[in-house]
Amino acid sequence: MFSLITPWALGWIAGTALQLQQPQLWEVAVYWFCLAAALVLLCIAWRARLFAVAGLQVVVGFALAAVLAFGQVGARASHYAQGVLNPKLEGHTLHVVGVVANLPQRTEDSVRFRLAVESARDADGIQVQLPPQLLLGWYGNRWNGPSGQGMGVWAMRVPMWLRWFGVVLVLPVLSWQTPRPAHGTFELVAADMGQGHAVLVRTATHSLLYDTGPRYSAETDAGQRVLVPLLRAWGERLDRIVISHQDSDHSGGAPAVMAMQPQADVLTSIASVHPLQQLGRMQRCERGQSWAWDGVRFEVLHPSATDYERKLKPNALSCVLRDSATHASALLSGDIEAAQEQELLHNGHVQPADWLLVPHHGSATSSTQAFLEAVDPSIAIVQAGYRNRFGHPKPEVMQRYADLGVLVVQTPLCGASIWRSDAPKLVQCERNQRQRYWQHVS
Repeated sequence: MFSLITPWALGWIAGTALQLQQPQLWEVAVYWFCLAAALVLLCIAWRARLFAVAGLQVVVGFALAAVLAFGQVGARASHYAQGVLNPKLEGHTLHVVGVVANLPQRTEDSVRFRLAVESARDADGIQVQLPPQLLLGWYGNRWNGPSGQGMGVWAMRVPMWLRWFGVVLVLPVLSWQTPRPAHGTFELVAADMGQGHAVLVRTATHSLLYDTGPRYSAETDAGQRVLVPLLRAWGERLDRIVISHQDSDHSGGAPAVMAMQPQADVLTSIASVHPLQQLGRMQRCERGQSWAWDGVRFEVLHPSATDYERKLKPNALSCVLRDSATHASALLSGDIEAAQEQELLHNGHVQPADWLLVPHHGSATSSTQAFLEAVDPSIAIVQAGYRNRFGHPKPEVMQRYADLGVLVVQTPLCGASIWRSDAPKLVQCERNQRQRYWQHVS
């Protein structure tokens, strides 16, 4: 005599076996209907107390269990069938386009990730149907496809002697260098590092860094965050570092840059008692100093030796550097103010320049009308922080540049900028070259 549990167990087995014997799956809605119908009949039988009748409890229990099993197994099979690769595609080359749906998961001997399939075609270009997602994994020398779903893609092992030809293909990567300016020309890279100055000057075989950017906090500065990564990525070996003056928005990155480039000599107006002097040997910048690299002439225009004796404030002692090639020149002015601009004009040291580093980030204390008319730049670079607390550059200062027809390039809008003396009317903005969705459109 059967107990109440026995008909349910036998019915479940029977329903499962019946589903497994089907030549093909039905629509998934049919199986959900079977499950819903079985639950409704179960409620009816329970309320009608059919299980209390000895003869009916076996039949009803067996039938309900069979229908539930049939529907449940069919629904689960339909769900898994959506992720099964068509057996006809096994062993064929497929071109699959998709998006990595999750971050790769790494183990000691494998990397696995899930690919959301967007489209797939066979070797003849005919579109084929694949599961919505593929679980792919790299195991040593083979690719595994959807686990347990019959898909496998293997990368063919090649003989060791043939693999050595891959070394030849890697050589161009190992020997690549950032292109340098031609002899007799130079390049200026104005870094984007917030409220501060940092300009990389490159000739055919030499490099100079004018200022080292700001110090952001006690733990970090523009040297660590911007300049050292830039110099390392480009393989730059600095010959000289010019730190215009001691203000932290110009000297903040000096420790990191000098530690990375110990061979570079340093020109600066920083006082001998300043803590930065402990970083290494520094030479005082003075008017009259000059040198030539690869057909490009460099001249220090300010300060003079007597300026150091006058105990001027740091801005007034900014090292002003002029770079001159055959057909173009540039003026890096630090944080000089109106008095220093007037002094340079009075002494006849101001000559026209194609590229100008806007003095003092566009402060109202600098960029006087007479100075701008004498320099007459085509391009002026403002290195200032986005919405900085000083309000640089000042609108009235920018208006003076606009009235003279000068193209003003601001790092908050342009990002890093690149200017070359062999194309003095052009400036390249990295933000325009490498757009990102979070950037403002200028």
